[in-house]
Amino acid sequence: MALATASQAQEMVIAPHYDGAGTFHAGMAPVKVGELWGFVDRTGKMIVAPQYANVRPGQDGVHLVQDEFQSWRALGPNVEDANWVSYRDMMSYKNGWASVWQRSGSEEKWFLIDLEGDRTSSTGFDQMIDWDPPFALVREAGSLYVIHVGEFGYVNAVEVPEFSAFRNATGLSGLTGRHFIATSPQGHALLEIRFDDYRPEPMIAGSIWDQSTRQEARFSRLSPPSEGYVALQRQDGAWGFYHLATANFVWMGRFEQLRSFSEGYAAVKSNGKWGYINRRGEVVVQPVYDRAYDFHDGFAVIRQGELRGFMSIDPDRGITEFIAPQYQDVFRFREGLAPAKADGKWGFVSNGQAPAPELIQSGVQKLVPN
Repeated sequence: MALATASQAQEMVIAPHYDGAGTFHAGMAPVKVGELWGFVDRTGKMIVAPQYANVRPGQDGVHLVQDEFQSWRALGPNVEDANWVSYRDMMSYKNGWASVWQRSGSEEKWFLIDLEGDRTSSTGFDQMIDWDPPFALVREAGSLYVIHVGEFGYVNAVEVPEFSAFRNATGLSGLTGRHFIATSPQGHALLEIRFDDYRPEPMIAGSIWDQSTRQEARFSRLSPPSEGYVALQRQDGAWGFYHLATANFVWMGRFEQLRSFSEGYAAVKSNGKWGYINRRGEVVVQPVYDRAYDFHDGFAVIRQGELRGFMSIDPDRGITEFIAPQYQDVFRFREGLAPAKADGKWGFVSNGQAPAPELIQSGVQKLVPN
């Protein structure tokens, strides 16, 4: 489907009437009226009256909502109320799993649940840091583990090994299969965990191995692996990428700062401004923006001064400016629509790329009050 024209894109398709807004998912988006959140459909019709104290981003066909009693539950066109209970806390779905905080015996623990609201395992943990099914990154009794949830809920765990400087890491993030980033006062490391049947054996890339110098290199910043590269900053301040396939660093020190590759492009900073490069390292958008972000479904947010707009990936022309910076704030496009703030109120703009009807309409109407 063709993109909307620039003039069409800059006109809000859902007028800015709201005090807050979130991205569309499963044909519905959260909007805030006063202090309460409700949901609108793609036409702007209010299908769930404002009644919730808070909401979290929708994923896997499910939105998360918090009621006046501070309990969290699932809401969506295909969520059957009878199958769900409320939780003390709940984090958004990702790839079919969500984490919930609930009582287990005399303790309260974090558990993983599936799209039916059932636990993936009877094992709970003190902290659920990240997950990428069938793996999860957890903390239990002060120790850090990567777990694999197998058939029948069997949990196979690998503890971050004692010898690593990251044994008492101050933070972990970016689980991508068996890879994650560990952070300690000594720097950052990319860690790889391998499971051998039911005998877990950790394999640590203990920082990153630099094939060119045949030694480890430590970093002050690392991003999760993306499209075969790890965006990083060395402790000497230089930014660049680590190429996973060749175990080599590329374009080190060429840019003042950079972000991970997304959909073939990475945002880079040069002379105080941001642009984009491709995976050959070629500058495809000159650094002219005050900020540039990652691409999602062909679109990326840009900022010039205090105003925001969008870049788009055009199959024929490459990256082009789709909406010039003109809004006070925006979020990314989902299901063809993006929240945008103008004159203190939120509405939605369109990119002209509505998804297939079966992806957004199934069951939405049953949320409309009689």
